[in-house]
Amino acid sequence: MSNFSLTVSTAAEFPELRPENNNSINAEKYQNLEDWISLDLNLERTKVFEEFWKMGWWVSCASKFGGDFLLYPDDPMHCHSSFIVTVHHSLKKFTPIEIVSYGRLATTVKKKHILCSYDVEKEEITSVVLEWA
Repeated sequence: MSNFSLTVSTAAEFPELRPENNNSINAEKYQNLEDWISLDLNLERTKVFEEFWKMGWWVSCASKFGGDFLLYPDDPMHCHSSFIVTVHHSLKKFTPIEIVSYGRLATTVKKKHILCSYDVEKEEITSVVLEWA
């Protein structure tokens, strides 16, 4: 059996992660935790949610499936979801391991995985569907 160690770091150990040292964000504007959370993917997730809802999908939480949303073709009380949706920043580059992980997870639970991103500047959603045969 091999030994391993786990080190948990805090923002105090990485000064560049503290708001006062991040030039791209106005630290005075984001003093509350809620403000910092809203900087994450909330806009992107909201836009993706809205788009699928407008297309007629029933949308629910997919946290137990490792995604952001589940898409149902009809009322979730009457059918199973068909897709797991994960929303990422538009500039994110995926590693092959991540792509395989998403595909395998979806296949294991008999779903397809949709990777989505929302480009704020272009105001458009890009998506890729992963399906293992």
